[in-house]
Parts: sequence; C-alpha cells; structure tokens
Amino acid sequence: MVSSSAVFAAEMGESGGVLAAFGPEGMRLAPRNQGPARGMTLLRAGCAGHPRPVGPALVQATRGHVAYVRHDVPLVEWYEQRPEGIEQGFTLATPLCEKAGFELSLELSGMEATPGANAGDLALRDASGGFSLRYGELSAFDALGRVLPSRMVVEGGRVISLRVDDAAAVYPVTVDPLMVLNERRSYILKSTLDDNSIYYRDGYGIALEDGFLAVGFFGPDPMFYPSGTHVFPNWQTLNKMVSHGPGIPISPYPHGALAIGGGSLFIAPFNANAPIEVYESQPNGAFNHTQIALPGSKIAASGATLAALSSGSLHVHVHGAGGWTQESVIPPPADGWQPPLAVSGDRIALFSGNSVVVLLRSNGLWSTEATLPFPAAGTPKSLAISGETLVLGIPDANVAAMGAGAIQVHVVSGGAWVPHATLTASDAAAGDQLGAAVDIDADTVVAGAPGKDGGWGMLYAFGRTGSLWFQHGSFRPSNVTMYDSPGKFGSSVVISGDIVAATAPSKHGHLIVDEYIGETCAFRMDVSCKGPADCPSGFCVDGVCCDTACGGGDPSDCLACSTAFGAPANGTCVTIPTGGICRAAVGVCDVAETCNAGVCPPDVAGPAGVLCRKKQGDCDAEELCDGASTSCPPDQKQPPGTVCRAAAHACDAAETCNGGSTCPLDKVAPPGTICRPEVGACDVAEVCIGATCPADVFLPVLTVCRTENGPCDTAESCTGASGDCPPDVALLTGTVCRAQATECDVVETCDGSGPSCPADGFAPDGSNCSAGLCMAGLCMSKGGAGGSGGGGSGGSGGSGGSGGGSGGTGGGGGDSSGGAPAAPEGEAISPGLCAFRPAPARSPSPALALPAIAALALGLRRRRRG
Repeated sequence: MVSSSAVFAAEMGESGGVLAAFGPEGMRLAPRNQGPARGMTLLRAGCAGHPRPVGPALVQATRGHVAYVRHDVPLVEWYEQRPEGIEQGFTLATPLCEKAGFELSLELSGMEATPGANAGDLALRDASGGFSLRYGELSAFDALGRVLPSRMVVEGGRVISLRVDDAAAVYPVTVDPLMVLNERRSYILKSTLDDNSIYYRDGYGIALEDGFLAVGFFGPDPMFYPSGTHVFPNWQTLNKMVSHGPGIPISPYPHGALAIGGGSLFIAPFNANAPIEVYESQPNGAFNHTQIALPGSKIAASGATLAALSSGSLHVHVHGAGGWTQESVIPPPADGWQPPLAVSGDRIALFSGNSVVVLLRSNGLWSTEATLPFPAAGTPKSLAISGETLVLGIPDANVAAMGAGAIQVHVVSGGAWVPHATLTASDAAAGDQLGAAVDIDADTVVAGAPGKDGGWGMLYAFGRTGSLWFQHGSFRPSNVTMYDSPGKFGSSVVISGDIVAATAPSKHGHLIVDEYIGETCAFRMDVSCKGPADCPSGFCVDGVCCDTACGGGDPSDCLACSTAFGAPANGTCVTIPTGGICRAAVGVCDVAETCNAGVCPPDVAGPAGVLCRKKQGDCDAEELCDGASTSCPPDQKQPPGTVCRAAAHACDAAETCNGGSTCPLDKVAPPGTICRPEVGACDVAEVCIGATCPADVFLPVLTVCRTENGPCDTAESCTGASGDCPPDVALLTGTVCRAQATECDVVETCDGSGPSCPADGFAPDGSNCSAGLCMAGLCMSKGGAGGSGGGGSGGSGGSGGSGGGSGGTGGGGGDSSGGAPAAPEGEAISPGLCAFRPAPARSPSPALALPAIAALALGLRRRRRG
C-alpha cells in the first residue's frame, strides 16, 4: 500500500515514549512529551565526493516497513522494525557513478553526530544530552552477497556521508546501517544509609543479592566501637552484626570482604587466621550464625557457590541440603592466586600474576577455561563476571585521558574468550580512576570512578544491545559532598537486577543506593494504545483504539484501523484497497501479497535463483531460493573431496573439503614428490624439499648420453649446461672402419652419412698377388694343371712311354707296372698346388672333362678354407 506517512513507537519507560514518524520530509523522532523533534533526511546521492541533491520521495508503508521511492535517482530508502532497533537501508538498482564509488549524504536535525563507544559507530545526541541514538554497524553488499568496502564520514556534526566502493559490485547494491535508541536507564536516590556515628567508616566490603544489601563497617576500638556489618532489607537497617571475637574486624578492603549467595551472608575477617563467618537468612528476616572452618580474607559468592582464597589455594564450597560443604581445593599456578574474585554460575574468575584466569566447572570438576593476559591499556584492579561476559576495571588506563580509567569487556565467541569492547566515560578526565570498582548483571555494567572531580567520585552505568555498548549515564548524589573531605564515591559498587549500590567511604562513611526506574526501550508498532484496556471500545488494533475488532489485527486480512496500515484515519476500520500490501515478505525468498477486492491471496514464494544465504567459507555453498518455499533452503556444504584451494606451485598440495564450511589448512606436497621432471637425456628430475623445488640441475660433463651405434658412429656426452644430448654425428668420411685382412682383401672406410661400415669387398679378380692372381678374394697360383689321365691298361707298353694319354684321353701309355705317366716336357706341376692345363686343340670327350671341373671346384673350396 501507499501512504503519506507512517509511525513507529519506542517505549521509554515513564518518559512517555518516542515516536518514530516517517513523512515526505524524512524520518522524525518525537518524544511524546512534546519535546523538540529530531530527524534524519537523505540530502544528496551520487559520485563519491560530489553527490547531488535528491528530489522528493513517495512514502510507501506496510506493517513494520517504510520505503521512500524516488524517481530522480535509482535507489529506494527503507526502514524496518527490528527487536534491536530501526534498520535503515538503501537499495540501488543501478550505479550512481559508473562504479567509481558513490556517496549518500544524510542531514540531521535536532541532533549532532559524534564518535560512538564502538569503533566505526556514531552517537547522535540532542543538545540536552537526554536523547541519544546509536548509528552504526554499517555494511554494504552486492547482488552476489559480496561485502563492499564502506565507511561513515561526519561533516560538521550535522551531515553523515555513507561512502561505498562499488568498483567490483554486481548490482543491485544494498547499504545497510542500523540505528538503535539507547536503552537509557534513569536514576533516583532511593536511600542514603549512614551509621550516624563519627567513629565508624562504612563501605569496607559490600554485597547485594536476593533483596539483601550488606555493608561492612570498620570500628577503631574492638571493645567500644567494634567493626561489623550492616544488613539492609528494603533499605531499612535490620541488623548490625559485629564480628565475633575481640580485635577481629572485617577486612578493610572494598572487594571480597562480604558476599551473599544461596541465602547466606559471608563475612571475611581481616585476620587471615580467623574462620569465615556465615549467616543463614531465616523467613522472619533474622540470621543464624555459623562458621566455615576455613580462614580467608578474600571471598566471592553467587547462587550456591562460594569461592575463598586461603593459604594460597582456592577453596570452593557449595550449598546443599546439609548446608555449605567444601567441593574442591584448587592449588595455585606458578604465579599464585591473587584477589579479587568473581563467581557466576559454574565460572570463577581471579587474577594470577599478570593474567586473568577463568575456571569452569563441569560435573563437579574445575578446570582452566582461559588465561587472559592483562590488557595493554593498564593493570586491572577489579573484575566481575556474568555468564559469558567478563569485565575488568582498569583505573590507571590512559585511553581517554591520563589516569581516566577504562573498562575492558571480554566475551565468549566461538568457544573462546576474546576482547569485545573498551568502555570509557563520556566526560572522562585525568585522574578519574574509572574501574576502581566494577560489577555486571546481564547486559548492564556499573563502575566507580572515585577520583572524579578531585576525589568526590562518580558512578557510571553502561548497557549493551546486541554487540553495541553505550553509556546509560553517570550519577553522584549531592549529599555525597556534605562532609569535610572528598567521599571517593564509587570506591565499591554492586548491582543486582534493577538495584545498584555504591559506597563513599569518607571520614564518616556513606552508602548510596540507586534504583533504576523506567523500562528498557523496545521498538513497537504503537501509536495510542497498548492493549484493549487502554481503549473505551475495548479494541486496540494496529496500535490505535479502533471502533471494531477489525480482524483482530491480522496482517493478512486486508483490514486496517490506522493510517500506518492504509486506513484513511486512525480509529476507523476499513478494507485495504486493491493493490495494498496485506502480507509483507518475511524473507528474501518471499514476496509481499497485495489485497484484491478485500481478499488477501495465499502466501506464495518469490522467484527461484535469488541468493538467500551467502557462503561462509570456501567449502560452503550459496543457497538460492527454489521458487517453491518462502524459506531459504537448508545450509549445504560442498561435497567432500571438492578442491577448495588449488596447488599454488609444484611443491604445494591441493586442499579438499571435508564436510565443513572452511577449507582445511594449507599443506605442502609429500616429501619425494617430483616437482620438475627430467626433460632430456642430460637432465635429472628434482623433488620437493618442503615447499621449495630445488634449482634445475643437469648431468655432469662427459656423461655418455648416446652410445655408438656402429663402427662409423661415436658416443655423445652431456655438456653440463643443458638437459639435451648433443646431436648424433657419424665418423668422418675416409675413416677406416674395416682393415685389410689379406692381400686380396681391401680396406673399408666410413662414408660420413651413417653409423654402418660398407660391405666387405675384395681386390678385383686377376689382381696380382704373391702366389699368382687374386680370385674371389684368394691368391691363386698361375697355370694350374688339368686333371691327370687315368693309367692305361697293362700291355706291351709303348716305346719310351709315348703311349701316355694326354689330358686324360685314353690311357697314357705306361709301363706295365702301372706307374704314373711322365709329365709332358716343360710343364712341371708344383707339389701341393692345384693347377690346370690348357685343353688340347681337339674337343675332349665329355667323360674326360667332368673330373677336371670337379677337381677345380674341390681345389677352390679348400683354398677358401685355408
């Protein structure tokens, strides 16, 4: 729906509340007591450093949501009701300055901006100081959920500029600060409790719990003016209990002298050898006195747990059906235990050396949960603990001024104690000593500054909303200065619920009790009624008294009874016109429904694919709306084994998801992993040494990288300067590769083109050799003989042997004795050699020629073997 204005209300206790009204002129915060209005208006928007004025806006209001729509700039300014305050936002559909960074300037009226208690936050205060608004937690993110750099700049105290770097942004972009109306508590002086005796000095030890306040006093004379303890129920003196035993006053220290827990009052004696006094409260308000057989001068209690330092050890007692019994004795660490002590539930906090030790009890056993070094701001002198919040008082801190003091806050985050905030007074001055005493109850911290204003002292209270801390105020009653010396108000403080007590241990002693009045502010949709009892009609609808039940305030029934929800006037129930929003979106995956002829349609989901949950780590997955549900899908992680951190180099190892949101720690490759393989016959592989890959090295000089591959080849060797083997080369042309074996053999030489030696060759047939002529590589005798003729048959013989056959023709004539025929004249046959004769002129008989051929072949074969 569209309306010209809208109203949020912030209830502020008895002050009557503050209305947050939204009209065309911007947001206005107006106290109900008709005080001056304070406002914030978008003044300019555009390029960083040069924003331009913006035009008028149309106000669109739904239940808990107000939007300013402008047509001259592509942005929507919106406000939403949150439990912790009003969330302000700006959504930009397109860039204002071509992604060169943009700026939104907001003008304040009736307020000025000053640095807040937390870094990056602002405090918006009026001139009276009675109205305070915290403005901070600035964030900016794009359509992918990525956080964009952003900051706030104050110009002259009246203009706040929100500057965003959108260079890497995917539009639309959202700028989202939060404003919180400080939960300021008021103080009234409830009682001034004084012993009215010049001999006593109140304020030595103080305890407050279960409606009882106990304050120790110190008497100068154990016989006539003994020390003791006042107990004040409902701020009236009930008992004055003096210490048992003459000369045993209570401890004259502000911390640890008194404690209340489990319905019992504990008094720690000044004499460390005396037992702790225990007073059990009775229904009639009286106390029964007992003792714990435990000497100790420093104690702390909470609920059914008592902690006491005795003989260097920490003794823990618990309260049960049989009274108080000892649970544990915790020996001191190397630096010993030192006071003060603080107890909260199953935790005990105390000092040890230059650290704060937090002990945690589990199943009756105590162990050290954390050891926190003293902060750099100074040395803590006081401490208090409440649940998972620990506060340290540092009166000598120089954070705001020399010796002004400070409060250090620690909280449990992610299972560990971490520093959370440093609190200082808004009017800090040198020597204030803020933190000389400190106490905490839930989200409220009280601290004394006894050095304030030359020693008159001051009490400060701080509050917490979410992660933001702010100062409630400061208090010092006027009559704390009524005596003749500074009272050092705030030397000890204590808080329980809505009651805070502080002492001023001046010459006569003084106790101040302050009670919180008013309620914590909470933003509500509330204009003129809180419930049916506030309205004559009995109907409180949409925050106003209505003439009818008007649907009972059902936000989806298309009925409204206030202008903030679409009615033309407050108090009259009407049907929201068609197009008016009847059901606002409840999340990113939802869309608002609008009325149609008085009927609100069923709730439907928004479009699919919209980012609804950003990933929280490299192993987390972004969730997108599925288009079927108004809720974001369940949180999913990347599947185990998914690479979440790639290897950065050869000696790095890739990390993979293990089912959690975060990527495991970065690790190196295992020892022996090859980080540089060999790339040639003269190279060697390098292996990782931790995260380092050694320098590239090669095989030594003359290392054979290619062996010879034949008689005409040669081996190649590495040069030592490269991983490559030199090119393959053959022996030079003419290099002998096979020597001459015989005189009919020849020498073979390389041809320079390959590794092989040419085939074995011989001297040409017929070449002269020592015995004759070369034939087929053999040296043969000249004139070889033919085959001898066969002997003729015996007969009368021829004359003179002339009957011998030549060339084996016929039988040579021989003597009858069959002897060999004589060689022809002039043709002697060398002994042992084969020879042949020329054939005769006539053709030989075939039968005679064959044996000669056979004989020649036999002779050649034998020569070759020889």
